[in-house]
Amino acid sequence: MYPFLFYLVYKIYIIIYVRIGEKMKQEKNKFKDKFKKFFRTLLFWKPIDSSIESDYFEDILNKLFLVNKSEKENILKIIEKRDIESLLFYTDSRNINHILDNGIELLKNLKLDYNENYHVWTFSQEEDSINLEFDVSSRGNFWKWSNDLDFNASKFCVLALDPQKIKEISEKDWLFDISLNKVSILEDIPPEAIKWIIVRDRNGYKNAKEAIKRNKLKAQLYFGRNGVVKEEQGVN
Repeated sequence: MYPFLFYLVYKIYIIIYVRIGEKMKQEKNKFKDKFKKFFRTLLFWKPIDSSIESDYFEDILNKLFLVNKSEKENILKIIEKRDIESLLFYTDSRNINHILDNGIELLKNLKLDYNENYHVWTFSQEEDSINLEFDVSSRGNFWKWSNDLDFNASKFCVLALDPQKIKEISEKDWLFDISLNKVSILEDIPPEAIKWIIVRDRNGYKNAKEAIKRNKLKAQLYFGRNGVVKEEQGVN
């Protein structure tokens, strides 16, 4: 008699538990949809890639539902899912020698030699962060930022960084600015993380070529002008 009653109570418990679980799952999904709509409105979100936006919202919601992931892990998940190969850093080509000798530094860590100049682009480099874009970016936010400046487009230089190498050397968590679609690294990035460089002016190209050789780096160097990008040897 008792085993049968125990079995009956157990089955009733399982049925109630499953139904409650399904109800909670439905409520959770409804909350996710409402939260996404609210968050988009709050940030006036204009996504470059809606699939990246969707992944990021999902990762935020996973955090709310106690999924234990760091921001770095969430960003790397997006990178892997969307086949993003590089994180891009924009700078003035006159900085290339310093960067290839010392890495990309937080402004608070920047130390210059006597008579050495460094041209700061706050879009990419701040006191406490190095700000990078996905390689699928349209660069729209950067060009909008540059519109208000006395900007020399011929000095525009792009450095592509390896996300996995940054992951290996970084000790701090990363941040993702959803409004600007930028990944912020909160520590210096060594030159070994650079995969390739595009330079628009010939002096910058020559300086980069010498610095790559001097520091025995594996970065590929390209010369780009008028929409044409190619790897050049012996640029004069």
